[in-house]
Amino acid sequence: MTLCGPATESYTYLILAPAIVLTVAHAYGARQPVLLRGLVSTAFTFQLLAAARASFFPHFKPFWALSIQPLSAGVLLLYAVLWLFDDPLWS
Repeated sequence: MTLCGPATESYTYLILAPAIVLTVAHAYGARQPVLLRGLVSTAFTFQLLAAARASFFPHFKPFWALSIQPLSAGVLLLYAVLWLFDDPLWS
């Protein structure tokens, strides 16, 4: 719902912040593959950039700057799908 919702706004994506922080802790604590750690780090970095843009440049609203949060949600979704299909979870 957050990724493809009909009325998502900037503060809606803050719901993803705890999930991203927990996945970063899990990815680096469990020593997951580099691809998964890279994806979750990218999602975290995108959320951090979006928060910095909203805090320091509130009137800076070109399309590419506002698309950082949905892109972060998409990267987190890709991480979740790849993590679910990881082999140790199925054996």
